[in-house]
Amino acid sequence: MSTANYEYKRKQAETARYEAADLRELNTISRCGLDIRINYGTKYVPHHIALRISDQFPIWADEYEALADRLESEMESMFTGGNE
Repeated sequence: MSTANYEYKRKQAETARYEAADLRELNTISRCGLDIRINYGTKYVPHHIALRISDQFPIWADEYEALADRLESEMESMFTGGNE
């Protein structure tokens, strides 16, 4: 694995971790009863729909975490002599 490839994977893993954290935070916020606002706050998603959407946030967060884990495992293999 080249240094550039390693750095690319590192940035992708970092981004995935941030996305997962954001989704978990959105899940918490939506469960507090706050509206999901779109179009610069001029439109909103009704609360009952927002709750249904928020049920997917932890699932998506888990997918991002799994992606980050996979990328970090590939990065680690560069130092341990494993294959990509």
